[in-house]
Amino acid sequence: MEEQKWFWKNWSKEFRFHYFILVGLALLSLIGSVVYFFWGVDAVIQWQSFQEQIEIEIALHEFTIGNFTITIPASVYVVFEFFQGGKLDPHLFTAYFFVGALWLCFIYMQTIFSALERFSYYAGLTLLILFLVGLRLEVLKVFGLPGQWFPVFVIALFTLASYYINKFKPEWSFQKRLLTFSGITVVVLASILLGSQVPLPFLYLSVTGYTAGLVIGVLFVFIIAQEIPAIFLYLTGSQQSFSGMRHFLIIMVIYILNLVLVYVQQFKIFNTSIFTFDIHFLIIISAILGIWGWKHRETRYGNIMPFQPFGAFFYIILLCFSLSFFLFLSGTSQDAPLQAWKEISIFIYIGSAVAFLLYVLSNFLGVADKNLSVWKVLYKHNRKPYETFKLGAIIVALALLFLNNWRNYAYDGLAGFWNTMGDLYITIDRKDVGRTYYEQGRNYNYANHHSSYPLAYHFSGDYQWQLSHEYYERAQIKKLAPFAFANDANIYNWEGNTFKAIQKLREGLQAFPDDQRLMVNVGFQYGKIHDLDSAFYFLQVAREHKKTKSAAEANFVAIAAQEYLPLYADSIALEFDVNPSNVKANLLALAALNKSNFSQGSLPDSSQALNLYTATLLNNYLLQKAFILDDKQLLQAEKLIRDSTNIAFSESLLASLAHANYLQGQVNKALQIMSELSFISAKNQG
Repeated sequence: MEEQKWFWKNWSKEFRFHYFILVGLALLSLIGSVVYFFWGVDAVIQWQSFQEQIEIEIALHEFTIGNFTITIPASVYVVFEFFQGGKLDPHLFTAYFFVGALWLCFIYMQTIFSALERFSYYAGLTLLILFLVGLRLEVLKVFGLPGQWFPVFVIALFTLASYYINKFKPEWSFQKRLLTFSGITVVVLASILLGSQVPLPFLYLSVTGYTAGLVIGVLFVFIIAQEIPAIFLYLTGSQQSFSGMRHFLIIMVIYILNLVLVYVQQFKIFNTSIFTFDIHFLIIISAILGIWGWKHRETRYGNIMPFQPFGAFFYIILLCFSLSFFLFLSGTSQDAPLQAWKEISIFIYIGSAVAFLLYVLSNFLGVADKNLSVWKVLYKHNRKPYETFKLGAIIVALALLFLNNWRNYAYDGLAGFWNTMGDLYITIDRKDVGRTYYEQGRNYNYANHHSSYPLAYHFSGDYQWQLSHEYYERAQIKKLAPFAFANDANIYNWEGNTFKAIQKLREGLQAFPDDQRLMVNVGFQYGKIHDLDSAFYFLQVAREHKKTKSAAEANFVAIAAQEYLPLYADSIALEFDVNPSNVKANLLALAALNKSNFSQGSLPDSSQALNLYTATLLNNYLLQKAFILDDKQLLQAEKLIRDSTNIAFSESLLASLAHANYLQGQVNKALQIMSELSFISAKNQG
């Protein structure tokens, strides 16, 4: 039994070494795929912080001449903060990882197939030739060779080497075969690297390898789909056979019901909150069980290749290739093919579960009656051959595929292909061509997020608002992430349509009720229409989250200042974190408006260039503290304002500095600054 579990222990050291290399690659791909699965679209789109500065006029000082009261106005500023989704930036290292795994798997598969005999060898060689043809190496334009010369050369190189080893050197060891094909592969890849006339040639290979990845990925799911029912039979077979069969039937009914519920939830046939095991989880469990399950199925393929060790290598190679391709799709957020793969997997699992149950019932009830182990003879011919039920699984899966319009799944696959092309051309800075491929991907899948979002982002950058709205609407259909909702609302905000912006953000919050950045944005928009209750409600919720705390608190104070609410800055500072410069700047503005005290204000760090936050902070500090500033602080502020790196903010800051100097009795200095501004500033000329 121990030999069955740890079958590799009986292998030679070289076989174990190479097998564990592939196991390590599969494990790395699996971990990466799980990380990206839970990370989702957030992996390729990052939040950006945008600011909107509002000017508020205050009465800084008053004096009386006769019967007239003269008010000296000045301007404080408040800064609102809101969030915008950034550009879609696929993690292309996953594409390179896929290409590396592709060639590594190819080397090992060539090594295995070269050891097969007669028809099996020619069948394997044919598959590998088709694989190389599918890579379309001609698009790399290696050494400027025209037409198909380079792919023909590569195919000839691998084919001749394989044929020579198989026919004339069958005694060669696994290690020697592997080194031979590795050497040829190094030559081919070096030729591509040094001679390709296209930029980033290995990124091209991730595109041309896409079709093989999709086909092999679906085939692998079909291979492993029966492993969970098989382990149920194994576990229940440890009991008295007839009792175990009864337990197996009960477990299988529950398992099939779980798959049916997964199907119902995926296609939203009716609303149900019943817990089900996600299909991705089932695939992972099946893939792991398949390492031993494939060994148990040796009676079905042993005449082609023995499990020890080539059958084991064959399975782990398929596992590595499929997982690395799934990692590639996840790391580049290819939602269309990922959804297609998920739904096709559901069809395959339902078909395989039903077919496996019928296979066991029709073949092994008599075995169970005799108290014999069904597990031991599971894959041996009986009344109904095993292949008949695999065909039944295919029929059920195809029936579900056609029921749900098979063309959509073909189109999803094509959409993913065109999206990878778009990513490639965007990466090599041919953005117009890349966007054309995104358009092609969108044509094949209307709700394709990977196509629609970057197109919408591009059109918004070109101020083509209507087109941007259209594509963001499409990106919102699957409700994969809140970015499209936030960006669409921001465009309505820039168009001056605040009510439509609020409506779009509320739609986003229905889909993502816990997204704190949407809450900051909707609070900001409610503040614009003076709905203070709603604004403060959403900002209060958002400030409870670390990532949005400072933005929510800054907006809260900015709205209070804009609405001239009788709130005291020092009181608010007891509840808020005043360390962020945006919060402190707005509190200074509120204190200046209410003529109240704010004890925690300070000048910005003079060693750093000003930004919008610190420039606003400096302006508001000069006006709120105008009556109590000393000469040293005024000189420090002037030095900071006149620094050449801060010229963008100097006009407004010099005006506030003049006011502060005047109120400190430095009238000549104030008039000098105002005279300077009258020449350089149209805004402050009067």
